[in-house]
Amino acid sequence: MDAKEFASHMKAEIEEMKNKGVAAVYVDNLINYLSNVESIPSEEPSAAQLEHYKGTLNVHLEAMKHNNNMQIEMFKSALVAGQNAIRTMIVINGGAAVAMLAFISNLLRDGRTFDVAGYAAAMLAFTAGALLAGLVSGGTYLTQWIGASDSQVAYRVAFGINLVTILLGIVSFVAFGIGAWKAYSAFPGA
Repeated sequence: MDAKEFASHMKAEIEEMKNKGVAAVYVDNLINYLSNVESIPSEEPSAAQLEHYKGTLNVHLEAMKHNNNMQIEMFKSALVAGQNAIRTMIVINGGAAVAMLAFISNLLRDGRTFDVAGYAAAMLAFTAGALLAGLVSGGTYLTQWIGASDSQVAYRVAFGINLVTILLGIVSFVAFGIGAWKAYSAFPGA
């Protein structure tokens, strides 16, 4: 088997695995495969063919390194963006809940009458949003912890938890919107 046949055979094997849903090849499996290929008798390639093969292999290796580095950086940026979103959820909902408490406290201190139910509904929405933000933070940790396993089952569970976590984050932002609307509606003359 010459280098071209080997590359064609290797490509076909990899494409077959990719079509079966395999996203990564374990080093031990690759070593076993290459050991089997080594045992197949073949004619020696010429020096020019060997150099061409080495050059092609080097190009592919550099491309794989580049893609791997890009995936790592994209993962890091996704983590940073997620952390910023969680902080935003906590700050806007927690800050709004604290502001509502301060506002209601001032109204009570001044002896004014106000729409208790309206402000309570806004307060409930803000605190629910803060609680959801805390659940998002915990869900993010849980996703990373479970996803660190090599198991396909663990990967699927982590993926499901990640989807639920994203939905909880969206609901946290919606809770802030509802709380803001409830607070606005509770103001006299609104």
